[in-house]
Order: sequence, then structure tokens, then C-alpha cells
Amino acid sequence: MTKSISLFAFDAENGDCLLLINNETQFSILIDSGPKSSSVTERIFNNIRAIIGNKAIDLAIVTHNDDDHIGGFKRLLKKRFDD
Repeated sequence: MTKSISLFAFDAENGDCLLLINNETQFSILIDSGPKSSSVTERIFNNIRAIIGNKAIDLAIVTHNDDDHIGGFKRLLKKRFDD
């Protein structure tokens, strides 16, 4: 059986935010979260929600501690994906 992964790269302005999904298991990995800007975080959250629905993100990875990579995690954690 062919296994595939979908990669979504979100517009995080000057930051980075990627979502990987294993299409066979639906396991999801969020890599970075963009900056702490509320408008950017809201847009990213809505895009991710459109892709995974109410399913929780299985794994979140922070590549390094700069705002443009980690800033949005606090807001994303407060919003929750699994409610």
C-alpha cells in the first residue's frame, strides 16, 4: 500500500507554520506557529480547522525560540482544536 503525507504551508507573514498529515493514519504534526499576531494566528487556526476539523493536533514541534516560529502557539493552545 502506498503511504502518503500531505504538507500544508500557511501564510504566517514573516514566520513559519507547516502542517503534515499522514493520509493513512490521519496523524498530524504542526511545525512552528507563526508570530504572535492575533490576525495571523486566527487565519492559521481557521485554515488548520478547515483541514482537520475538530480533531486534535497529535504533535507540535517548535524549531527554535524566535517569535516568528513560536509566537502563535500560546494563542493556538488557548483556542484548542479538539473542542
